[in-house]
Amino acid sequence: MKLVSQRMGWLIGWMAAVSAAAVPEPGKDAEVSDLGLVLKWVPPGVCQLGSSPFEQKWTEGPEGQGNRKWFANEGQSLAVFETGFWMGRTEVTVAQWQQFVAATGYITDGERQGFAWGFDGDRKTLANVPGANWRRPTYGLPQRPDHPVSCVSWNDAMAFCDWLTAREAAAGRLPEDYEYRLPGDAEWEYACRGRQWDTRFWWGNDVSDGAGRINAASDDAVVPGDPAWRWNNPFPWSDGYGFISPVDAYGERGRNGFGLADMLGNLWEWCYDGYDHKGAHARIYQKGTANRLLRGGAFDDRPAFLRCAVRQAPTPAESNFARGFRVCLGPPP
Repeated sequence: MKLVSQRMGWLIGWMAAVSAAAVPEPGKDAEVSDLGLVLKWVPPGVCQLGSSPFEQKWTEGPEGQGNRKWFANEGQSLAVFETGFWMGRTEVTVAQWQQFVAATGYITDGERQGFAWGFDGDRKTLANVPGANWRRPTYGLPQRPDHPVSCVSWNDAMAFCDWLTAREAAAGRLPEDYEYRLPGDAEWEYACRGRQWDTRFWWGNDVSDGAGRINAASDDAVVPGDPAWRWNNPFPWSDGYGFISPVDAYGERGRNGFGLADMLGNLWEWCYDGYDHKGAHARIYQKGTANRLLRGGAFDDRPAFLRCAVRQAPTPAESNFARGFRVCLGPPP
């Protein structure tokens, strides 16, 4: 009996230690192991947000291949982050989203609306495609568990974060005064820059150094069997993918100074904030328009749209095959 009691005491102590260890600790990376969700710690710091007039002029040059008028919402400001936070190392995957749907029965905006923006393979054009949603994102290739989930709206992404917060709080794995949510506009840019505070891309200013780091518009055929059909104004290399790629497909070379993968390219990522056309706010901005921020560019974007400062702001219910999200674990807004 004494031996059984000792074993029970050891087991209870071991379980308590495991539970305590599972609570993310500021300053250290963390993981929601049963979801395969790796969280990278982003430390307190200072960041110059937005783009300079010189950078905006670059966007309409031969490398950027854009129009500087498209980027007038990148006003510069200084953001001070007194508290660190965690960011998902990758965008939320199909496998992680499936666990959320299985647990909640959630139906996305795209499923309710009956369509999403995607690739119409019959007409070989981009359009609202009937029946397109996160289960059928119109890439013309088999969906993989390690693909980032796409065709999810801002509303859908928020629902996932709310579920994850409640789930981890119930399990005793949520740090005090933190919650899972979408990253703020400024948080996202700070995390994307990865300690590169004054460059166009997280790796520097050289477009060519992005080869082997990002999935963007590139010299890859989009339509199998039709090598003439490619995205407009591509990067001058093959990245191996005409559409979406698995998360973290480029390994260490595709991770920035904070260890975050796919911060530029693959999918645009939703942020928490309401939209201010002047630029990002240091703190999460809940005023502005009803539109919500997107960051980071996608698999079909040219260099001008694959910069750390780029911001777009669609409506929160839109579903698009080039949009996804990653989670932030940070203080409530």
